[in-house]
Amino acid sequence: MKNLHGSRRLKALGVLVSAASVVAACGGGGGSSDDPPAATSATVTGKAVDGPLQGVTACYDLNDNYECDSGEPTSAATGADGAFTISGIAVADAGKHAVVVDVPGSAIDADTGVAVGTPFIMVAPATDASGDQSVFVSPLTTLVELQRISAAQTRADATAFVQSQLGLAVSPLADFTASASADNAKAANAARLTRAAQTQQSAALAAAVGQTDVSGAAVTQDDIDELAATSVLGSLPNIGAAAIDASLQGKTGTSLRDAITALAAAVVAQNGPTVPEAVAAIGVGKLPPDPGSTAAPAAGATLAALRYTSASDWYLRSLQSTAADNTPDANGLTRFFEVRTRVDAANPGGITWGFNNDYTRAGDRYWNGSAWRTCDLGTRGTSTPRDAAGRSSYNYCDGYEKGTTVRSSLDIAGQTLLSVLTTRIRTMPGGASGVNFADWGPADLSRLGTATFPEGSRLFYQTGLPTESALAYATRDVDRVGVFSQAVANGGDARSGTVACQNAGTEVLTTSLDEMVARRPGQPCIFNQTSDANGSSLNPNEIWGLSTVSMGDVPNGIALPAGTSNFYTTTARMRVSFTGTGNGTVYHQCYQARTNGSPRNCTVVGSGTYTITTLGDGRVMTFNNVPAAVERVTFSRVFVERGGVVYFGYKSRVGQATPQVRLNLTAANAMLGQLGLPLLAP
Repeated sequence: MKNLHGSRRLKALGVLVSAASVVAACGGGGGSSDDPPAATSATVTGKAVDGPLQGVTACYDLNDNYECDSGEPTSAATGADGAFTISGIAVADAGKHAVVVDVPGSAIDADTGVAVGTPFIMVAPATDASGDQSVFVSPLTTLVELQRISAAQTRADATAFVQSQLGLAVSPLADFTASASADNAKAANAARLTRAAQTQQSAALAAAVGQTDVSGAAVTQDDIDELAATSVLGSLPNIGAAAIDASLQGKTGTSLRDAITALAAAVVAQNGPTVPEAVAAIGVGKLPPDPGSTAAPAAGATLAALRYTSASDWYLRSLQSTAADNTPDANGLTRFFEVRTRVDAANPGGITWGFNNDYTRAGDRYWNGSAWRTCDLGTRGTSTPRDAAGRSSYNYCDGYEKGTTVRSSLDIAGQTLLSVLTTRIRTMPGGASGVNFADWGPADLSRLGTATFPEGSRLFYQTGLPTESALAYATRDVDRVGVFSQAVANGGDARSGTVACQNAGTEVLTTSLDEMVARRPGQPCIFNQTSDANGSSLNPNEIWGLSTVSMGDVPNGIALPAGTSNFYTTTARMRVSFTGTGNGTVYHQCYQARTNGSPRNCTVVGSGTYTITTLGDGRVMTFNNVPAAVERVTFSRVFVERGGVVYFGYKSRVGQATPQVRLNLTAANAMLGQLGLPLLAP
């Protein structure tokens, strides 16, 4: 079975590519008898490249099914340069359809000199241009088409998304074989890594084939291949970082292939879906879409998370809309807001807030494109009406996050609360809003008794795909950046009496990004080996926390060093320091001491640069050329300077589709009422 780059999977999401969605170019008036005769057909020339591919054919996909079918204009098999020509395309069809490249397992990759082995498909998006044209087809152009369809974006927006997420200086639609520049080399490596990650992801999910998914159908190899293709969209920052990894430098032929294979395996291990997650995502994609209600606007809500231990220990998150919110405005948009409520020993009277699962971070600030703001309780987000495919675009909290959702729904009226909870909700892998689906609802299931859901109760399966996220930062005291004295930051060997390291003192809050840069030069304080109840440190015992700053942690990201027992944890602490030359950065991977969490005995994993941008009354530091080891952190680190304080900031990752399960207002209140909790009343 061919490894399709996502075609049927996209259809399963309810998205159909239609020629009707492309506006045809129109001509007017008649010409003189001296005008040259009008062309009756158009030609597409191009090149098919993973490395240049020999023995592949390209076709013009007239029926938009991402396959080369009988009767579609098709090229001859390519030579060693991967070049092809597709002739006989009707002038009226030119530029309106994708070019599909069919790569058999016997195709030869000119860069390695060996057959590709696993068949696959590549796509170049429709150009929207008229007449003869030329296209470049690669795994990167295929990513653009996947993003365009899965996120309902324009070709230009999908191109910009892929380029930004991969950190490319060249367009993903450009011919990266045109010159031997460093930018083209990164794009070429990213293309290879994309396909290798897809192939390895398909292999990793082989056990899912034959399992029954939530739709009641059996998972097929086609399902797995197509999910593997779309899941790569959520790994683009990791792929972009791996594309400049030192292990690729100077590699050619099969040694390059082997290095790509190893890096792709790390990407899949870090970001790829598990078998249960794959089965869930595939099944949700097969369910009938929910196009939304055509009834008069009314108040509504969904219950996204519920954890109930007792009347004095529970938490829930709901998304709500009043009747006015559900009345489309002049732009056709409706509105929603979220409400979180927690009752526990620290908050016996209950606490209610809107943003973030952790209420101590409800005041996080973010840049919405024009101002720094917070998402206070009651702040509205907007969404478009759901289309026939169940798709809606959303803008959460005025710019904190944007994306699309696709929703299916099931009528659960008359079913018991217990059966829906145990067979529909708790069987979903993962979780949402700080609650694992396996723990959703009451800890004591007997609380549900034999109660049934009333008429109008529905269960929503909703897959969200974020495409934009804001620069943000937390405002808590613990999220302010401190520095040590310059003498301490400069490090030294305390074993030979470096006084500053022996008497480091405590951090003081830094007042500017510039001071942070100066005080974090990446010079450790070196001490003798030490031991405690957990084991022994490495020798020497290097303390790096005084002269580097955190980029985030990777749980289970590093192996315990030999002979240290449990002195360290398996958490990899990722750090950055500044060279003092230009905007240079050095990235470090460190061990974490078990007793106090401090970063010890770091290893350099890459170098790059930083950029400082003024946004409103703040300055924001972002990082360039972040290495693959640091990209394993689940967010992108930024630092924000505002009002004489520097904060640890973040930018959430985008591109990863995540299925969730929710109850509508009627079903939610049936569940909450059974547990004696306050009902939702938007």
